[in-house]
Order: sequence, then structure tokens, then C-alpha cells
Amino acid sequence: EKTSAMAAAADAERHRVVAAINGDFFDKTGMPVNVQVRRGELFRGPAAHSAFAVTGGGKPLMEVFSALYSVRTADGVWREVQGFNRPRQADESILYSHRYGAGTATNAYGSEAQVQMLTPFVVNDTLRAVVRERKLNTGNSPLAFSMMVLSAHGAAQAWLDVRVKSGDTLLVVCTLRPALGKIVEAIGGLPRIVRDGKVSV
Repeated sequence: EKTSAMAAAADAERHRVVAAINGDFFDKTGMPVNVQVRRGELFRGPAAHSAFAVTGGGKPLMEVFSALYSVRTADGVWREVQGFNRPRQADESILYSHRYGAGTATNAYGSEAQVQMLTPFVVNDTLRAVVRERKLNTGNSPLAFSMMVLSAHGAAQAWLDVRVKSGDTLLVVCTLRPALGKIVEAIGGLPRIVRDGKVSV
């Protein structure tokens, strides 16, 4: 879909579109290669390239973001998660949302927890979720709206199998740094042509 067509479709009384940015590249699965946030929801975590973003207060900014993902289990202990909406590697735990596709596409050498979101997905905010189903030594859990899957392998799987049970309430935080408040929109792109008023490529 053309950027101009998308801008025209979004333009309405009391919601005037003043700019539309054609951004980022995509991998073979159709996922953007850099960070993408839409209406506060994270679609893809950041890469080491510039991104254009808008905060909840309407402030535009351009940053090279990094991310920190973490989960607090029912016993009150926080643990870092290594990624979001990307393939799981050895000894990693990864969070998946329905934006990744129909399923996690993980193999059977791990465990997964399907969790239902109790609060809307907002970047740089604390989210509450309840574990609806646990799967041991299995993979490719289905992904659905308002659900997430926490998938783990190896050392991370040992933690998941001990600490996360069906019925548990979890806290989930997906932070984009530098933390500049709630990020409601973000799109990546490269290269960054101008930096501090000077050509940067």
C-alpha cells in the first residue's frame, strides 16, 4: 500500500495527517528489521539503527533505541527476557505477540507459557498478564489477539518450568531506551542522512 494512500485514509476531521513517513526494510517473513510501535503496541524490537518516534505527549524524536524486556513471576522475582518477536536461540527466553504470525514457529526443544494480557500493551509501561496454559517440551504455540507466549530453551527453560505455572499472574515490561516516557509510534529506517545539521553518510 502506498504511503500517500495510507495518509489519505487516515486523514479526517479533528485528525489531520500532516506528514507520512515511508520507512524501514522488511525481512523474509514480512517483519520490519528495526523497531516498530503502533498506538503504543510493540510489533518488533529495535536494531542498531535510527528510528523516528512520537511520545505519548506528542513529542517527535529520532533515536537509536535499545530494549530491555523483563518478566516478574508470581514469587516477585524479575528475570530478563532476551528478545521479542524474533526466532528463539539456545538458552534464550523470547516473548511473542500475535504480530509475529500464527504461531511462535519454535521447535519442540523448549517450553512455552501462553498468557492472557489483562492490560493494554503499552511500551515503557508495566503490563499484567495471567498464565492460561503451560506446554512442556513443545513448541509452535498459536498466537492470538490479547495473548502472548513466553518461550524458553535450555537454561531459560529450566527457569520457566520451575517459576511459571498455569494461573500465575505475571508482570511484563517492554522498555525502549533511552526511556523518554511512553512511546506511542515508532518506525525504523536507514541510513540516517542528517545528524545535528550535518550530512552523516
